[in-house]
Amino acid sequence: MSPERLERDLRALPVAWPPTPDVADAVVARLQAEPDRAAPVRVAWWRTKRAWRAALAALAAALALTAAIEPARSAVLDWLGFGAVTVERGEPDAPVRPLGAGLDLGDPTTLDRARAAVPFPVRVPAALGEPDQVFLDTALGHPIVWFAYRPRPGLPRAGETGVGLLVAQLEGRAEPLVEKTAGAGTTLTRLRVDGDPAMWLAGAPHGFAYVPPTGEARFDDRERLAADVLLVDRRDGVLLRLEGDLDRATATRIAASLR
Repeated sequence: MSPERLERDLRALPVAWPPTPDVADAVVARLQAEPDRAAPVRVAWWRTKRAWRAALAALAAALALTAAIEPARSAVLDWLGFGAVTVERGEPDAPVRPLGAGLDLGDPTTLDRARAAVPFPVRVPAALGEPDQVFLDTALGHPIVWFAYRPRPGLPRAGETGVGLLVAQLEGRAEPLVEKTAGAGTTLTRLRVDGDPAMWLAGAPHGFAYVPPTGEARFDDRERLAADVLLVDRRDGVLLRLEGDLDRATATRIAASLR
């Protein structure tokens, strides 16, 4: 039987077809109906999570591929907003410690605050200028102002302190006790600095003793032993102490410049 003959026979068969529903009107009515806001929207979370993983994996692969090519890497970084960022690797910076830290000189402060805290004039040596670090020491019951200067030409680093020069100013006198603290191996030379009596101690390390205004002798047992020291009993009642790896002429010149 030919296909044409089969098609004619099928069309001629008596078939009872059901009535065709009005699909168009039903769809329009559904679209115009008020949506049910209380009905929750359910999302297959596992499908969403899988999709995000796939997207991130694809992005990582693309970045890894472009990172190997300089022009592509620069373009991607510019697009992400990191084009001007430079990443450097290195060791973290060590905390900055004040010059003279660890020498038990008191609390770090400023020159102005130190001057306001003591009852005696605090002078700066004109030969050196303002100190690199100032300390205020009150541990002995009366204030001592310490200056610390960094090593520089003319101020070599002292092995006992690690700084170029230490300058102390306090109320007191060194004359009554200076010979007792010199000890064996320390040479004591008496001289005058700008008319004031002074003592130059050099050689073996020694301690530091003085008489404050209270009249009670004091020995600073916290003090690390010092090598070369110039002590000046100034006429204004201030004891000046210079410590460093200096010769006597240099120490005398610096002390005289405090006038």
